[in-house]
Amino acid sequence: MTILLYFTVMLINLMLVFNKKQSKMISLLTILFIILFISGAGPKYSTINHSRDYINYEISYNNSLEETYSNNYNISYLFLSKIGNKVGIDFFYFRLILISILFFILYLRIKNYTFNINLFLLLYICCTL
Repeated sequence: MTILLYFTVMLINLMLVFNKKQSKMISLLTILFIILFISGAGPKYSTINHSRDYINYEISYNNSLEETYSNNYNISYLFLSKIGNKVGIDFFYFRLILISILFFILYLRIKNYTFNINLFLLLYICCTL
């Protein structure tokens, strides 16, 4: 079902690339799909599929309150991890919020420089698979 939805969104954006009229509703739905597709790995993903990366990222996130800035090379991520831990957000929700904010900033930045936002979204979708 996910693959069918993925290719449907790609096809719709491909049709809108060649269309003169832009659809903001389709663009927003595509952005929502991209964000959910990228951050879709939940807590069961790390245990069922035994993804070592997610296990390590989750351990790093949970231990970020004990880490200092002097022995970490990624200071800004450590700072955001500490904020997320103090607020009490789970690692996977933290990822969803962080990916959403960063993709929204990327979208606003690219929107100023492109003549067709659907082309950017189509190319971005191609890179997410």
